[in-house]
Amino acid sequence: MDWLNDDQRALRDMAAAFARKEVEPVANKIDLEEHTPEDLLAKAAELGLYGLYTSPEYGGAGADLVSVCLVVEELAKASPSFAGMLTVQIVLCPKTVEILGTEEQKQRILPRNSAGERLMAYSQSEPAGAANIASHLTRVFPDGNGYRIDGAKLFCTQGTAKTYLVMGKTKDRQGNEGYGCVVVEAEDEGFRVEPYENKLGWRGTNTGPISFDNVFLDEDDILGDILTGGF
Repeated sequence: MDWLNDDQRALRDMAAAFARKEVEPVANKIDLEEHTPEDLLAKAAELGLYGLYTSPEYGGAGADLVSVCLVVEELAKASPSFAGMLTVQIVLCPKTVEILGTEEQKQRILPRNSAGERLMAYSQSEPAGAANIASHLTRVFPDGNGYRIDGAKLFCTQGTAKTYLVMGKTKDRQGNEGYGCVVVEAEDEGFRVEPYENKLGWRGTNTGPISFDNVFLDEDDILGDILTGGF
């Protein structure tokens, strides 16, 4: 039984056609060169893929999760690497901002992501403890009118990201400690993207370490509550 509605079928068919015409011919190149061609990223933006799951008021299509899964599935048939990178852009990063962020943060970050103008990355795992947050060493602490982040992360799905959502142990101005999420921009002084991992699969979905050498953060770079990150 075909239980999909008309919108879901249309999105699935659109993604399938795009995958056959645009993604499949460069799939080997994506993995061999460990890089997604800029023109393919631009074509994905023209189709509105980055904002597929983001609410319309922030430049997205507001599609349901079933539609997102159908689209990613069709893209993955042509290139798992490309589909993996897009999943971070479609779901993980923008939805984190939409759930945790203030209205100002949503308006500042999400429309640019939906338009494909500023792709995003999400980073939590660390050399100390992988995803065990109790062992993490990255710290976010107050400094003057803002905050500083200091530490390092592993396995960040970077791609061509310009905006990074980073998890770390936090401290507020009263000395209370917690665990939260901050926004780091690629051009921030003290932020560094290290060489990518030489992976067996998903080579076109770049993965590697990033580091922060006392990177300064404004108040509006704190996503959600400083101590809980909205959790």
